Amino acid sequence: MAIRLRVEHSNHKLVCCVDPESTISDAISSIFKRFNDSHMNGTENHNLVLATSDGEFQYKNEDKVSDVLGENSSVSLISKQKLVDHSKQLTTAVIKQGDVEQDQPTFDPSDYVPAEGFSTRNIRSILSKTLLPNYSIEEQKRRIELAACYRLFDLFDWTDTIYGHLTARANTSEHNFLINAFGLLYSEITASSLVKVSLEGDIIDSGVTGDLFGINKAGYVIHSAIHESRPDVTCVMHCHFRDAAGVSCTKDGLDIDLSQTAQTVGPIVYHDYEGIAVNEEEKKRLVKDLGDANVMILKNHGILTCGKTVSQAFMLMNQLIEACRIQTKAYSNLKHGHESIVQPDKKAAEFSRMIAQKMNPQGVGVKELSAYMRLLDAKDSSFRL
Repeated sequence: MAIRLRVEHSNHKLVCCVDPESTISDAISSIFKRFNDSHMNGTENHNLVLATSDGEFQYKNEDKVSDVLGENSSVSLISKQKLVDHSKQLTTAVIKQGDVEQDQPTFDPSDYVPAEGFSTRNIRSILSKTLLPNYSIEEQKRRIELAACYRLFDLFDWTDTIYGHLTARANTSEHNFLINAFGLLYSEITASSLVKVSLEGDIIDSGVTGDLFGINKAGYVIHSAIHESRPDVTCVMHCHFRDAAGVSCTKDGLDIDLSQTAQTVGPIVYHDYEGIAVNEEEKKRLVKDLGDANVMILKNHGILTCGKTVSQAFMLMNQLIEACRIQTKAYSNLKHGHESIVQPDKKAAEFSRMIAQKMNPQGVGVKELSAYMRLLDAKDSSFRL
């Protein structure tokens, strides 16, 4: 039989079991670990003592719990520094003996989520680690840039819960590419959490999350098709942003001449909807439709951009989404049908497209992504881990 401890502190409560044959020292450690140090106000385990309402009672750390605590006795777990002032006690433990089986699992409501292993405490602990020193400098840079883009997609509200994918070749000397662990929010992605997969879908390096999440099959099908067929492409980005998905549901698609923003996107190609992309046979048709273009609208689905660099793919995605927003806004304000839309001169639109490609000598999107990474650093730089 076990001794059940009902532990309370502020608004936090939990029940944990302690072996009556364990030592007082082990009991204190058990309470401390189960309750989580975030609720102990920075108190260290070795500074905690058991006390009654009259103050600390006499015991040795090696004493058995059953020898010191009687059935239904009440004690407090407090810091030595605060022993005199009982109004500042950290944790109250109500001891009841003999009513819980020793091997019965305990329940911690403060960290409960429906899927085991996916709790806030566990995922935060996993994502606080870094594996970057294990990779080449080129791969470290690629991981950091891609992780930054995941965070930016979240910041800009371009996400679809845990779905959608951004991928990048791990480095120029291999075909393996990096993809998000299937189950993490974009706001949680770190450089070390990215999963390295082969073109065949085999996981080469699962990153810090290990085998906890795996990858999304649909992400693998679309992205592996492009990485395999387009050696000039380093990064592929895909999303279901609502305005872009809305444009993908229209017969005419995106008018690339309508706004100056749309003109900077460049040529756009289309791929017919075939359902959720898990069919290997669809890869051939998707690659054929993409050709050598870098921007694709997946009909009734979403949008996709490619780039020689992560920066280029990101900037194309930014412009594509903004162009879809502008078109959606323009068409939503129509009072006299499509004839009220002002169409720019074709030559002027083509001129803008040409200028946009030459505007940044460092490369398309390099300055922009660098600026946004500084913004992320000011908010939360954990994407770099």
